[in-house]
Amino acid sequence: MKALKIARIILLAVAATLVGVSFILGKDGNGALMVVMNTTNFYLIGAGIGFGLAIAGSILLFSKNKIALALGIGFTVSFYLATLSLLFVSGATILVLLAPIGSIVYAVSWALELIRVAVAHTRRDDLDPTSDPKIEAIIKWRNLLDKKIITEEEFMEKRNAILGFEKPAEEK
Repeated sequence: MKALKIARIILLAVAATLVGVSFILGKDGNGALMVVMNTTNFYLIGAGIGFGLAIAGSILLFSKNKIALALGIGFTVSFYLATLSLLFVSGATILVLLAPIGSIVYAVSWALELIRVAVAHTRRDDLDPTSDPKIEAIIKWRNLLDKKIITEEEFMEKRNAILGFEKPAEEK
């Protein structure tokens, strides 16, 4: 589990590096570096915004908050999709090689995450049964019985209520 998480972090870093290098060293159709700003090309501004969102998204990918995680996924996926679309528009040489590789590495990192989640999900059945809230409640009531704070009948009544058992008809 931990190895998959570490491998995913490494793959995300490699993907970002590949795409970053392709942006920095990419040349346009005229052979000029793409990071050189001219009057018709706002590439540098777009790349800066894209990298900013990609970095923010990469940080948010490890958040436990569902909204932050969703934003992180959205930022990073849109960054890699924008990279691929720029590949077709720009005709850049290094970008042609590194951007798709970076995007593939990014996709592989998500495949590892899916495997990690699937493995974690299958292991849930092996967890300690006392983590079930119903069992925890029963244990609390059992402790009260053991301390003689409640009677056996009161404990059984609470236990049955927690488990959703109904009393037999003659007791009602």
